[in-house]
Amino acid sequence: MRSIAPSRMTAEERIAELGNILATGLQRMFAAQSKRIESSLTERDQLAATPESMAPCGPPTEVPR
Repeated sequence: MRSIAPSRMTAEERIAELGNILATGLQRMFAAQSKRIESSLTERDQLAATPESMAPCGPPTEVPR
């Protein structure tokens, strides 16, 4: 960011600075959303993988006839 006081900047420079700040914020927001999507896909892939060991199961439930 600039170290120039806004009162010493022209209107065009202030608008350009505001545009840069907003663009940076959007980039950070999209990056955070992308990381959440990637991590959820990774977790889903891990859950879908064939397990190396099976969890112990209790007795099968009986189905009423």
